[in-house]
Amino acid sequence: MGLFNLFNRSNKNSIKEKTYEENGYTIGVDSHIIYHVPKLQGSHVYAFPNGTTGLSKTAVMEMRDSALRQIIVPGSFKKFNVELELLNFEYLVLVELQEGVEEVHCIFDPNIDVILPTTIKKIGFYDYPKVQDLILPDGIVEITAWFASDDTNLISANIPGTIKEIPTGAFHQCQNL
Repeated sequence: MGLFNLFNRSNKNSIKEKTYEENGYTIGVDSHIIYHVPKLQGSHVYAFPNGTTGLSKTAVMEMRDSALRQIIVPGSFKKFNVELELLNFEYLVLVELQEGVEEVHCIFDPNIDVILPTTIKKIGFYDYPKVQDLILPDGIVEITAWFASDDTNLISANIPGTIKEIPTGAFHQCQNL
C-alpha cells in the first residue's frame, strides 16, 4: 500500500488529500472516499474495500464506462450516497449493500436488483429497488416524502412495523399499488 499525493491547485475537481491504493482503488487517507476504481479485467464485480465510506463522481463515471455487473458495498458506507445515481449502466444487474449500511440516497435503474441489509434505517426518494412487490426490511424506521411517488411498477408494498409514519405523498400516483 503506497501513499502518494495528488494535490493540484489548477484543477478544482482534483483530489486535495493524500491517497493510497488498495487493490487498484484510489482511496482518500482522511475521507476514505474512493476516487478511482480499477479497470475490470476478467471480474465484472466491484467489491469496495472495507473501511471506505463513499464514492466520488469520477469513480461513478469510471464504473459506468466498464462492463460492470455487480457492486458490493461494505457496511463502512453508513450512508450509501451516490450523487450521480446508478443509472445508464449497460451491464449492471446487482447492487448488494452489506450489513452496516444504514441510509440509502441513490436512484437505481429499474433493471438493477438491490439487496438491502437488515441494518437499513432510512431510505429516501426513489432510493429503493424498482420492483413490483416491494419488501422493506425490518428495522427501517423512516421513508421520506415522495418515497415511491409515480412508481407505476409497484403493485404491493410490505412495510414493517418499525416505520411509525408514512409521510405525505410517499406513494402518490402509484396507480397499481
